[in-house]
Amino acid sequence: MTRFSLFHLAFLALFLLALTLLSAPAWAQSPFFAREIPVDISPAKASLDALGVNATGEYLAVWQVDAGGGNFDIWARRAVLQPDFRWLGDAFAVADSAKLERAAAVAYNPTDDEFLVVYEYVYNAEDSDVRAQRVAGSAAAPADVIGPALSVGVTTGNENMPDVAFLAATGQYLAVYSMDGDVWGRRIARRGQGDQDGDFLGDEFIIAADAYAETHPVVAAASAESYFMVAYTYAFSPDDDDVRAQRVRGRMQNGEELLGAHLALADSADRENAPTLAYSSSAHAFITLWQVSIPFNHDIRGVWVDAANYSDKPIIGQAFDVAADVLAMENAPQVDVDAHTGEVAVAFSYADMVGSWSRPALVWLTPDPRVEKHVSRSVQALPELSFQTLAPRIRLWSGQSRFLTGYTARRGTSADADRDVYLLDVSRWGVALPIISR
Repeated sequence: MTRFSLFHLAFLALFLLALTLLSAPAWAQSPFFAREIPVDISPAKASLDALGVNATGEYLAVWQVDAGGGNFDIWARRAVLQPDFRWLGDAFAVADSAKLERAAAVAYNPTDDEFLVVYEYVYNAEDSDVRAQRVAGSAAAPADVIGPALSVGVTTGNENMPDVAFLAATGQYLAVYSMDGDVWGRRIARRGQGDQDGDFLGDEFIIAADAYAETHPVVAAASAESYFMVAYTYAFSPDDDDVRAQRVRGRMQNGEELLGAHLALADSADRENAPTLAYSSSAHAFITLWQVSIPFNHDIRGVWVDAANYSDKPIIGQAFDVAADVLAMENAPQVDVDAHTGEVAVAFSYADMVGSWSRPALVWLTPDPRVEKHVSRSVQALPELSFQTLAPRIRLWSGQSRFLTGYTARRGTSADADRDVYLLDVSRWGVALPIISR
């Protein structure tokens, strides 16, 4: 009888503890399991730009670093997670001219086992361009960098904020960027398969041009439907940003680059910006997220878009909250989809309230766009440290339990504060263990 009573008392205590944990506010969520890996912690200012991963799980981390006097260069380094995290070779320069290079993005081409890194090339204070560099997809390749830099967008205007995606069905990359308040694009071919056996397919073309400014484009490829979708910030008024999207054909047809008219994804009276975009092959849909900014509070919301619906109303259901605590500052989302399971992972910057140090956070979404509850695992944030987390990045390794995220640590509140770059080796299922530094 004593054993029976003690057993049930212990069970009751555990049950009450579980209820207490479940009822705790969002800021008290347990941290996810993560192993911290320094990428660039030198005295020079550095910022993480992008993460890529090839078909066999080799990651490519891409960052910018001050080479001296404000002349930033683009560097990269490869890593794997099996059997444990390890670097594959040393860091190497992707773009290190005498000009300033920054704001890189990366896409992987599995057909040729190749990464394409696009970036800003600052010709002078009034004229920035967009360039691209092919990078070998594997550490086993004879050289890290393939061929010369490509001049993607080079005019007297200011081309900046680039992004890129690859569509295997057509063998084309689409590089997108902002130029003087409009969104432009250019198609890049597989090496030697462009016009006149070159690198490009056609010239630059307009994706979005309105009386209001369109900036910060992001792009993803619909592999089954064979087209690209570009999301961007639309400055409806000085205090009201919206998020729009535009489909772009997988290849130009009869001189037409665009597929249908633009789509309004988020157009409330609040400031909706910083879009991020990914394609789910299992759902045949795009997941689009953005940041909602109101005084003293930032949230993250999202919506699914049916990739097979070519009408002007392809949105599935309604926009929904992804991370929307009433006090927390949830900023700068980036989303990725596991091509094997369809799970959606979101990395972002999280602070308990205005004035708190921000830190890396994750939230998971269900693979099914048509469910009522979209968040499958709620917000998990790492413990607060004495730095601001900027530019979170995430890249899932398809079907695997571990993956890499990364971030920039700004050690101070001013724009001139020192910045370092870190990766996090994350376990998909571990939620109760703190960060482990290496």
